[in-house]
Amino acid sequence: MRKEKLMQTILNWKFVYTFWVISYIVDIIFFILGGKSLITGILPSIFWGILGITTIIIGCFHIRRKHWIDALLYFCLFPFPLIANLIK
Repeated sequence: MRKEKLMQTILNWKFVYTFWVISYIVDIIFFILGGKSLITGILPSIFWGILGITTIIIGCFHIRRKHWIDALLYFCLFPFPLIANLIK
């Protein structure tokens, strides 16, 4: 039962968007407080990369199930950190 609930939560785009927003706010806070050190530059890049790959995989899963709108919502998340990091 727990595994099914976890999968439903991961596949829920509202939860994932909320997680991305919170992650981005934490990233901005670390950027402001930490400056431009090596750790604050590499760790967020790895985190955003893993998160981006994960959302692409979930988007492909939605395409396979023919849930086009959900897939589009997940694919739109991938370029967000790239655009957001250009602003920083």
